[in-house]
Amino acid sequence: MSILRKNINALIESHKLNNEGKINKNFLMPLILSMIVNFCGIDQSKYHILASYGIRAIKQIGDLDINMEEKEWKKLEKSGMGKAGIYNNQLRYFIELPEVSDDAEMEIFSKKTTEGFPDPSFSHKSLQPMLLVDQFGHHYYHVDTLVRWKQIVHRDKDESALKLMHKEIKALSKENTESSDVKLLTLGLRTKSEIKSTLKNIEKILENW
Repeated sequence: MSILRKNINALIESHKLNNEGKINKNFLMPLILSMIVNFCGIDQSKYHILASYGIRAIKQIGDLDINMEEKEWKKLEKSGMGKAGIYNNQLRYFIELPEVSDDAEMEIFSKKTTEGFPDPSFSHKSLQPMLLVDQFGHHYYHVDTLVRWKQIVHRDKDESALKLMHKEIKALSKENTESSDVKLLTLGLRTKSEIKSTLKNIEKILENW
């Protein structure tokens, strides 16, 4: 077992002790990622967390999917945390975290700066102006980016996800509390006009689903 893995396991046990055995994955998973990138000396401006991490304020995360620039991705081997290999024709570093939960894992994909899925508009370079930054320094999707991603990918589960996003954002916008404002900011929504625009966009997408 690597030194980093031992330190992360100790962190997980401490987290459980301080939370009566419960796991807050929305906090613990990005914290673990922070430990990995710091240990490996990875430049935090060279990767971003994909997909539903951007809506963790309204839905608990399961795993983390990350796109990382090639040069930084190669540093992951130093961590001793996972395995590198080919997955769906992509170069992936796969980390399992069973101490957190059965489905806790990280998939870190090696990408060129201009390479993205499902098209180049989702590359790290293209997304730069729209990416948000969390408390650990990780870049992640603005809610509008996630909405556009789900519209294009268009899986069955994306429709239900969009409905959930619409419902929760609308509810938060009506609460008008400090807690709801923080959650909306986590989504990247700062003003009433931005909230209104996002809700209308989701409605339009669902109408044409």
